[in-house]
Amino acid sequence: MRLPALTVAICYVCGLLAGHYTQLTPSLLGATVAAGLPVIYGGRRWGHVPDWFLSLFLCLLLVGSGALWYTIHTRVMPQNHVGRFCDREDPVSLTGVIVRDPDVRDRYTLLTVEIDSISVFRSEAGLNSATGRVVVRVGQALVPGTYGDRVRVIGRLRSPTPARNPGGFDAWMYYTGQDIYGFISVREPAGFTILASLTEPTFYMVVVRPLKKHIERTIDRTLDGAPSALVKGILLGQRRQLPEDLLSTFTAIGLSHILAVSGLHVGIITLIGMTLFSVLRFPRPAAVCATLVTLILYAFITDLTPSVVRSSIMAGLLLIGDLLDRNTDSVNILAVAALVILIIWPEALFALSFQLSFVATLSIVTGYGRLKGLLPERMRRSHEWWARWLRDGLAVSLAAQLGTVPIIAYTFFQTAWIAPVANLFIGPLVFLTTTLGVLAVIAALFSLSVAGLFSAANWLVLETMIQISTLMALIPGSLIHIPRPPLIGVFVYYLLFLILLYPPRTLAVRRVVACIGIAAAIAFGVYQIVKPKELTITMIDVGQGDAIYVVYPDGYTMLIDGGPYSPTFDSGTRIIVPFLRANGKPRIDTIIVTHPHTDHYGGFPAVLDEVEVGEIITGDGTPDSPYYRFWQRTIEKHQVPVRSVSAGDSLWGNGHFRGVFLHPTPAFKGNPPPYGPNNASLVLKLIHGEFSILLTGDVEEEAEHRLVASRPDLRSTVIKAPHHGSNTSSITELVEMVQPRAVLISVGLRNHFNHPSPVVLERYKAAGADVYRTDERGAIILRSDGADFRIETMIGASPQSTWLTPSEALGGINLTGFWGISIFRLFR
Repeated sequence: MRLPALTVAICYVCGLLAGHYTQLTPSLLGATVAAGLPVIYGGRRWGHVPDWFLSLFLCLLLVGSGALWYTIHTRVMPQNHVGRFCDREDPVSLTGVIVRDPDVRDRYTLLTVEIDSISVFRSEAGLNSATGRVVVRVGQALVPGTYGDRVRVIGRLRSPTPARNPGGFDAWMYYTGQDIYGFISVREPAGFTILASLTEPTFYMVVVRPLKKHIERTIDRTLDGAPSALVKGILLGQRRQLPEDLLSTFTAIGLSHILAVSGLHVGIITLIGMTLFSVLRFPRPAAVCATLVTLILYAFITDLTPSVVRSSIMAGLLLIGDLLDRNTDSVNILAVAALVILIIWPEALFALSFQLSFVATLSIVTGYGRLKGLLPERMRRSHEWWARWLRDGLAVSLAAQLGTVPIIAYTFFQTAWIAPVANLFIGPLVFLTTTLGVLAVIAALFSLSVAGLFSAANWLVLETMIQISTLMALIPGSLIHIPRPPLIGVFVYYLLFLILLYPPRTLAVRRVVACIGIAAAIAFGVYQIVKPKELTITMIDVGQGDAIYVVYPDGYTMLIDGGPYSPTFDSGTRIIVPFLRANGKPRIDTIIVTHPHTDHYGGFPAVLDEVEVGEIITGDGTPDSPYYRFWQRTIEKHQVPVRSVSAGDSLWGNGHFRGVFLHPTPAFKGNPPPYGPNNASLVLKLIHGEFSILLTGDVEEEAEHRLVASRPDLRSTVIKAPHHGSNTSSITELVEMVQPRAVLISVGLRNHFNHPSPVVLERYKAAGADVYRTDERGAIILRSDGADFRIETMIGASPQSTWLTPSEALGGINLTGFWGISIFRLFR
């Protein structure tokens, strides 16, 4: 094979994907792989099996090995793993060691703790040995300790949650990929105790940490303000000190990746290292070895991020290949780097940093020459500096963007067309600032004054970078918001990209590929035309509040309520706007505010700032609060028409769907409302064919009795539980009149109101309704074709429910004591 590592890497990655998306047990996978080994050996030994069959079988064996390793690494957990103690009602007491430098924020500090013992309050079992890592959030008033400290923590242990809404952040994949399975928040001194400090020297404590602190101290003493924060982001990947407006600027021009340490930085470190050691008269083998040691240290200083590990492995293999006078293939080396990372950390395949790093590098390696070949011959062959800068800069940046645009669109729902142009100017400046930053750090070992000279020059470079980025971000439309592409669309994109890079050589094959492409495009277009038009209702999980997004079959959109707002949490910015972008909806035709409580309209100002809105419908009540006045000013700023409705009004005027407001009547309206804002909530019944849904806001008993007494047509297929399922709502008479087949309850996870009420839940279950709750299922997505309906939820079964003990993973073989712990540690 010309690229053996690439073939192995592709098969192994397919195995990791199979392990992720299936629930095969390690014992079955292990038995399958073990059974395949004699076939390979026998085929090679006696030669009676065709080579093509052995190659195919070997590929399948590699796929099985990848699936086995991923399953072992993610599903085999000992009985005392910390993840098994999460999400219990009782607090836990755990002890462990801080294994990373504290992450200091404005109002708290985050500690990563490797635990060794745990006990559950009100449990008969005492302190037990345990394994795993947790993140401890320590309040500002407490002394958080430092790396190597042994601590005791008391609190409620919570597991990271999967994405709770379409377009939401998957905390489970992100944190478990770092082997972190629990979170504890501590505010009181009794909950956090430093038991002992680190006494035994470690490689990190003696070598890595002092170097990292030296770099940070040099930057802090020679630079300040935005340039200081920016150079820390470029050299160390630290973003937390960067001003928000500067982060937004780099995002708007598609260059936020320069704040993540990547191949460019490793390349510069390699160049500086080889140059420095050559100037110091090191023999070439010694210079290569010293540079490799420098790269290893830099990888540890930047917390072993996938992009740095990948770049360091590639740089190391290229240096060794050059030293041994061996030809090296960049794609093959990239595949080796991917294999190393994915064997050590198989979950890294699903990490954004890994995906962007490898795809961007692969796109540059394979696409640079092809894109360069598309340029006019005169520019392609020119040796003028400006031609090389324009030609090479555009080709490299465009290749990287073409390769990564589906990943960025799928994750962030946006793309920056200006990125290749911006990179022409910012790329050389990043090279300069990295070089000057490294030279300042080296000079500071001998003289802070000399380091200051390098930093003074760097300040000019950094300020130029900031000004150019700011000007480019002002170009209209530099950042384009796009809907999340379907996975099949991502696959087709990369398939076409591959065909573009490596077009078929024969005319016959080209015709076949063209016919397949045309047929696929026609089939997709026909499907879009003939597929059934459905009503889609999404109850967005905004915590303790309401937000319901409705899309009618003809595309008309409504957002009913906008979730909560507080000084520390804006559901509009954090949840609703990303949800709308993921769905590709740049406009909301109608916003409905059921009643003026901040858990129902709090996110709307952020929505109006980001999305075009056709009209706003309200009920009654204008509370005298600063935030409500801010909401009113936001409406006036965007000049959105507002109309008030009452019982009997309909939505026929929009001409797109059937809907009627059943509440409030004049008796319940006023300022303030006589029965309170909750009982003045808008109650809306939406109808699509034979399907109907009753949306009830926060009405309570008084309003519900009025609805029952006035006897409108309340019977509905689905009901949104009034007032988050509280015991002051959902009276028996209302439930009996509605006769719902399903009830949707918007309620915050572990809310202090204890919503929903067990009595209300039993009431709905007795009526034969299936109960769907956002605290348990995340966003609830209902689809109806007008005859029937189906419900999907963002969160299904808990990942912990698929975990196996080492004994279960091996088909019941008992593994305890020393051997069990040793095997588990080997797997992990």
